[in-house]
Amino acid sequence: MPALRVFGRRWHIASDDFPLFAAVGAFFHLVWTAFLAAGVGVTETSRGDCDGIDDFVAYLACLLAIDAVQTATMTGLALVGLRGSILEYRARAAMAPLVYVMTALYAATLVVQIYGSVSLAYLACSDFGTTWNIVHFGKAAFAFHWAGLAIYLLAIFVTFNPFPEHTSVDDWHATCTCLGVLCCVPCCDGGSFELFNADVVVASRR
Repeated sequence: MPALRVFGRRWHIASDDFPLFAAVGAFFHLVWTAFLAAGVGVTETSRGDCDGIDDFVAYLACLLAIDAVQTATMTGLALVGLRGSILEYRARAAMAPLVYVMTALYAATLVVQIYGSVSLAYLACSDFGTTWNIVHFGKAAFAFHWAGLAIYLLAIFVTFNPFPEHTSVDDWHATCTCLGVLCCVPCCDGGSFELFNADVVVASRR
């Protein structure tokens, strides 16, 4: 189970760890693809007396498109993760491109959610003309997709590896410097870096 390498670093997760999580994600996006398709259809055919309905429909349509593609991407992640044995990571070479696609889709979701917050703020329906409560549906879609984004960010936080290459002096120095800046503590400056450099080199040769 070699660590997954994406975005120029190794992460605390392997490509064979994805199937279960990706399958759950695919199910989530599949369900919302169906809900959003129904929501867009009902909203388009029975607009009623609503202000800001066009922006709201655009928001739902964007979420629908993203969820449909995300369903396919998550399904691909689950299937690719099942290839080969634990150590046959080359059989799962397609994992990294799929992770990039998934990340881009979540970034797009973030943009759409910001747009959705504006559209929901200006959406007002006095009589929608059907039993379909568009406002409640919009709020549910809005909340669930924010929850999905939060889970993705949590996954990044849990699997992030601050020391991607243990034998690379430059990586250790960069990480030490970043931690020092965050903690307002000078780190690895001048002579201290020379000592730090020597220690890491010695440790890497053991």
